[in-house]
Amino acid sequence: MNEWIAKRENGDIALWLPSKIVLAVDVFGDMLLAARISLGEVSGFAKVQAIERSLFISNAIVPYQDCSDIKTSIFGDNFRQAIIEFENSGGDRADVTCWWHSHADGPVFFSEKDDSTIDKDILEYLRDSSSDEVVGPFISLVINRRAEIRGRYDFARPALGGVVPVVLAEGAGEQEVRSYLQGNFQRMSALIGERVAFFEDGGIER
Repeated sequence: MNEWIAKRENGDIALWLPSKIVLAVDVFGDMLLAARISLGEVSGFAKVQAIERSLFISNAIVPYQDCSDIKTSIFGDNFRQAIIEFENSGGDRADVTCWWHSHADGPVFFSEKDDSTIDKDILEYLRDSSSDEVVGPFISLVINRRAEIRGRYDFARPALGGVVPVVLAEGAGEQEVRSYLQGNFQRMSALIGERVAFFEDGGIER
């Protein structure tokens, strides 16, 4: 049985809802470095593990993509194709239970286009991929270069979601984050240089 299901006495389905999203230092650090190093917005995947109604994010992935100062190619109806390309490059679809992207120097919020990507493309993809009575939760994160971050969860079935706090894992403080950023800057610079192609003036080539 899906761990989120709590049956009511009349047999209807009720769901336990997530209380927070928890990021390990390496996950937060990789997302933040990607946001700071990329010339424009950048997007990626991650894996979600549920522990006592908290959602722990692991393994931040930066797939191959095009980007501009206002968007990335892992967006909208390109999401399914991005998953296919990720699998073809040796990735595991089970690792894609979180979509994160940066807003560069902008504020962290879910834009109209972000909402459309989640509601139309991501959740439709999840519903098409499973016949389970409960599908989710799927996590979406927005981060900027100032280390501000916002998160939401969504169940593809039943249609349910919300915004919850995003926190660092216990024991992960400012010093640990700073140390991680310094120790992994070169690695992430090489990764972004290899996988993220930047196009100016808002244009993205496919």
